[in-house]
Amino acid sequence: MVTQSQITRFFSAVAVFSLCVPSAHAQYPGWSNYTCGKQVKAIAVKHNDVWVGTTAGLAKINKATGQTVFYNKANSGLPDNDVLSIMLDNGGRAWIGTGHGGATVLDGTHWTIYNQSNSELPKDSVSYIAQDSAGVMWIGTRCGGLARFDGTNWNVYNRSNSGLEDPNSHVVFIAIDDSANKWICTEEGGIVEFHDTTTWTDYVLPMLPGVCNVITLDRTGRKWVGGDGGGLVIIDGDTRKAFNTSNSLLPGNHIFALAINDSGNVLIGGSNGLAFCDSRTLLIDTMFSSTLSGRSVHAIEIDDSDNLWTGTDNGLVEFKGPAAARSFPSTSNSGLPGNCIYSIAVDRTGARWIGTDRGLASFDGNNWASYDTSTSRLTSNHVYALAVDSSGNIWAGTDSGLAKFTGADWTLYDTATMPGLPGNYVRALAVDRAANVWIGTDAGLAEYNGTTWKTFNVADSALPDDEVLSLTLDSGGNIWAGTAGGVAHYNGAAWTKFTAENSGLPYGFTRAVAVDKNNTLWAGTAAGIAKYDGASWTVFSTLNSGLVDDFIWSIAFDHGGVLWAGTETGLSIYDGKTWTALTVFNSGLPAAGVNAVAIDHGGFAWIGTSNGLASYNVQAGAKSVDALPAFIKSPLSLTNYPNPFAHATTIEYTLPENGHVTLRIANAMGKVVATLVDGNKSAGRHIVQWNDPTGQGGLLSQGIYLCELVFEKNRFIRKMNFLR
Repeated sequence: MVTQSQITRFFSAVAVFSLCVPSAHAQYPGWSNYTCGKQVKAIAVKHNDVWVGTTAGLAKINKATGQTVFYNKANSGLPDNDVLSIMLDNGGRAWIGTGHGGATVLDGTHWTIYNQSNSELPKDSVSYIAQDSAGVMWIGTRCGGLARFDGTNWNVYNRSNSGLEDPNSHVVFIAIDDSANKWICTEEGGIVEFHDTTTWTDYVLPMLPGVCNVITLDRTGRKWVGGDGGGLVIIDGDTRKAFNTSNSLLPGNHIFALAINDSGNVLIGGSNGLAFCDSRTLLIDTMFSSTLSGRSVHAIEIDDSDNLWTGTDNGLVEFKGPAAARSFPSTSNSGLPGNCIYSIAVDRTGARWIGTDRGLASFDGNNWASYDTSTSRLTSNHVYALAVDSSGNIWAGTDSGLAKFTGADWTLYDTATMPGLPGNYVRALAVDRAANVWIGTDAGLAEYNGTTWKTFNVADSALPDDEVLSLTLDSGGNIWAGTAGGVAHYNGAAWTKFTAENSGLPYGFTRAVAVDKNNTLWAGTAAGIAKYDGASWTVFSTLNSGLVDDFIWSIAFDHGGVLWAGTETGLSIYDGKTWTALTVFNSGLPAAGVNAVAIDHGGFAWIGTSNGLASYNVQAGAKSVDALPAFIKSPLSLTNYPNPFAHATTIEYTLPENGHVTLRIANAMGKVVATLVDGNKSAGRHIVQWNDPTGQGGLLSQGIYLCELVFEKNRFIRKMNFLR
């Protein structure tokens, strides 16, 4: 067991933590980001400051004062909220590697961003950053290899020009020894040692069949390597010693973090907590299992006072003091329980209700309240739909039924207790003028008046499909239902069905429906937006409008009748004449996928994305739209149709000028499966067919594929859904 004396060396006094707004200039006026920073991916400690990188932004904690500063896309120069790595250089600057925005440097006041558009950084997904003794920065990227940056010049090393053996040039982690050798963890190529500008040594570790996640070097020269599924391996010269859950007390075989304390002993963070390894005996035991059991530990740092900081999938944990006292500093700038926002509703008091992948939250402009399965009667934390009735009750749809919340009491409905509910997977909700609640499920539609249920499905109505994805009401109180197979209209007596075969609907899958002030239907499909005025259809797509993406996830109208459409790659705003495209590149959107949009009583837009919540003050942000970077304003574009597709898809791209183009297809893990274009092309529109992907040796499975267009230093990515 880990002894009390060993633990005692890690700790000192307790601190109190508070919140501060950063003074850094906001990139995007009018925007605010609200995020849940519980998933900690990186920690760096220097003097009094603890820097914490999460999937939802960056936090800096001052240990002496207890002050916490939060940085995100909306309030600072951080280019992306998904922070993967932090490195504090010799000059006191913070280098931050992000998932999609490249690397950024904060010198205390100013931000400097390095990405594919303004530098020779090979990819914008930066997995790790290290600094050698000469002050040179080494930057590991996903699918772009290793970059060396001396402050002026860049050198890039990948599989084609170096000894980096990973087939996708995916660098996961970098450690630098006392001789300035670089030890590099890769996704599929094991460990690589880079001695100088030309010499590479490859270490294949068969006992770590998966990704090599992390490496650390002890004072005797041994290399400790953590794998993603294979456990821990120690490299000592020509000797290899492996540890896993079957031959040691390692809490899990997925190792994400390693650190060495002043005594030379190794701390091991994994998929099920924290372990301690005595460097002399190599005996492993768990640490603080009562606190960390069941938690994945992704980051470990030991500060100057030997306090232990651990980043987990449920927050930052600090261990200190002889009695192993614990404090839990907040790394979230809101009360959101999770970052994947599925639904938003505004109640009659103006409070916003937000459904997430980890529960339900409410925000009245000052205070947050959070509800999940552990703190309320919710039976699932996945809240996919929200509605507010005339009495102010909140209705929440989850994947295990329906819940009504009065503010004090909960009432639960599921198929076991309420046979009138057709299915437990509730995707859509609406409340009509008679206070009837309409419930869209995966097995049909239901109307509930508080006492009795009416159920509708394909067999007894004109629903195009039993999977109901969206609901809205028109000015006459009639219900419109978007389904996986089209749209249905019900006036209380008769049904009308609209599909891609019998109407102007461009595609059956309809995830969003809304009715404007003229009682016109707007249906968001997987192939654009269809407008139906009762007589004729008009279709808007990326081919004939300023729509940012054809896959529509949400639609709302503001108080002025302006359309807000959330898509897979951003937000499109349409005032009837002009389209405005807001993406992660030109706005404060925390993530590309916009699942939900709601307009509050003050006209603010609340936007739920796949990685956080944003609010947008249209008036304050209007001036910034005119000042978009040139590469955003340019007519460079990329789209494909149909999407999803089964046998072939047409890829269309437009170039603003002549130049070199690379167009390739990668799977969801980033592995390139096809290169369609690699050469010089003229300005203008170009069309390429990707025919029968199953013909590629029959190896491609159905799912999401990424179409990547690289033009000069610009890079566009489009998701394509291949249905085999």
